[in-house]
Amino acid sequence: AGEFQIDQVVPGPTAVVVRHIGHRPEFLSAVLEAGAAATINARLRPMPIRLPDVESRVVSMERADFEYRMKRGVGKFWEESEIRRKDGGSITSLLGTKASFNEVGGVLINTSRGRGCPVPLVLDGMLLLNEKVNLRPEQISGIEFYSGPAQVPNEFQSYGLRARGFGCGLLVVWRRGRM
Repeated sequence: AGEFQIDQVVPGPTAVVVRHIGHRPEFLSAVLEAGAAATINARLRPMPIRLPDVESRVVSMERADFEYRMKRGVGKFWEESEIRRKDGGSITSLLGTKASFNEVGGVLINTSRGRGCPVPLVLDGMLLLNEKVNLRPEQISGIEFYSGPAQVPNEFQSYGLRARGFGCGLLVVWRRGRM
């Protein structure tokens, strides 16, 4: 209904501007008296607003970003040179060199510290939740694993997982040619 109460105003003449997105602003004046209520009625008229076109695109993280996060020392990282040594093997054997994971029906399960939950996966900058993934080491150029909420860098907090929590951690995988 657009009803508002404003306390502790200074008595006397005052200007009021009422605004709402998509409407023309209404400029009003009133004389306020000490201890008295003043009612100001405003009727906003629609005003179409032309918004700029929205462009959406996926931008891959640069190699420098990966290296910066790795130098910070938070999380576990697999670089391409160590990943190449696991070519021909499974993703879980690769991850098993630094963390504990199982794969159940193509979904990666974090089993470290007694957990048994699907880990959210960011693949080339795109979030995948409980989706089947068929990744092999020969397809991967870099991996980042953050085991809990305190480790997840800010750049990955925007994936909408903060509300659900990062109780299972966050796995970030970069495919060859993407980083």
